[in-house]
Amino acid sequence: LMKACDSNDIEMVIFLIEKGADINAVNNGDDNALTIAVKKNNLKMVQLLVENGININFKDNNGDNALIIASMTSTLDIVKYLISKGIDIKAKNNKGTNALMKACYFNKFEIAKYLLESGIDINDKTIYGANALILGAHSKNIELIKYL
Repeated sequence: LMKACDSNDIEMVIFLIEKGADINAVNNGDDNALTIAVKKNNLKMVQLLVENGININFKDNNGDNALIIASMTSTLDIVKYLISKGIDIKAKNNKGTNALMKACYFNKFEIAKYLLESGIDINDKTIYGANALILGAHSKNIELIKYL
């Protein structure tokens, strides 16, 4: 299932799900099908997996859920979809980093704005004391920094 997601092979994913593949299986790289689909920026695959009952709040070994991953690797439409389906917007990884912090660090301004509009806490801090503004400064995006 994860190889099919990695190859963006939706037909194979559908076939495997219909044949009873474990939708929540985790590979040796500590990804599940959802985190792979998010990393591949494949909204249709993400939708297919969520609609078929994948654990939307799965966290990898770093503590990242699909929203945290999407906030640094994907487009706004995937972030919006995950939030609309009830992903834990307040989730933090093992270093205390949330989706907003990742979006700011990786210069994903539109995602950062949407996360703030959706109620993520701008005052959250990592275990090192950094917040979204500090991490956003890394992006050198003046518009983002002013917005925060």
